Amino acid sequence: METLTDPTALMNRLVDVARQTDKITAIDQADDGAWALQFSDKTVVLMEWAISPDRIVLSAALGAPPSERAEELFGVALSFSTLWRDSYGARLGLGGEGGELLLIRDLHSDTAGGWDLLPVLEHFAYVAGWWQKVISQPTYRHSPSEPAEQRGEAGEYARLTSLTGN
Repeated sequence: METLTDPTALMNRLVDVARQTDKITAIDQADDGAWALQFSDKTVVLMEWAISPDRIVLSAALGAPPSERAEELFGVALSFSTLWRDSYGARLGLGGEGGELLLIRDLHSDTAGGWDLLPVLEHFAYVAGWWQKVISQPTYRHSPSEPAEQRGEAGEYARLTSLTGN
């Protein structure tokens, strides 16, 4: 389990975990010390060290919703963010140019028992990719009579809320 307490330890651990997976295809460090991690599905996760309290902040740009769905998706983002306790602190916010939605999650260094960095990163990228698909669709329709399993929704809430990889 990880209990990373400073940016140098985080950088060293990030290099170690990147070698353990083929899902992280590129890592780039910005001048401000943040890392951009590209995953094999082209999802990019930004990982930053923040202080007061010390923590890692993960974020991913999800895109701007199509204008005809903006009100609906902004409402969904607000609703999702109210579930922060169930999603281990993950939330959606508005940022960037033109109404782009962001997925954000803090990883506190003092979390009891710690956490495993690689599964957390992989799952965060998975969730970001899922949201990118939902946001980019011009419409989101399904037959109410169609079972959730056939719509591909069965268990999706459990996967979205299990962001710690535990």
